[in-house]
Amino acid sequence: MKGLTGKTAIVTGGGGGLGSAICARLAEEDVTVGVFDLNLDAASKVAKKIGKNAKAYAVDISDQQAVINAVAAFEKAHGQTDILVNNAGWDQVGNFLQTDKALWEKIVGINLWGP
Repeated sequence: MKGLTGKTAIVTGGGGGLGSAICARLAEEDVTVGVFDLNLDAASKVAKKIGKNAKAYAVDISDQQAVINAVAAFEKAHGQTDILVNNAGWDQVGNFLQTDKALWEKIVGINLWGP
């Protein structure tokens, strides 16, 4: 990765395994990272590990207003977002015929509407 020094990035699902690795790699290139995750504790651990170039935000990406608010807070603190990594995703393994509408709404909300 070249030419990223001084850029800003938002990583959804930044508190998870792949997301935390993406956040860390961006920070290595001197990118300021917004670690967006539903789990604030997980996002905070990632941000703390990265250091000054990261800030954690509790965000439910299936909630449009929550995303708008979090992006506004990130950009107020760090400037315009240069990079967006739509990493967040979720599923629940189960018997298809036993799933209900609420489960499908959650899956679609996170995996389709979120990004």
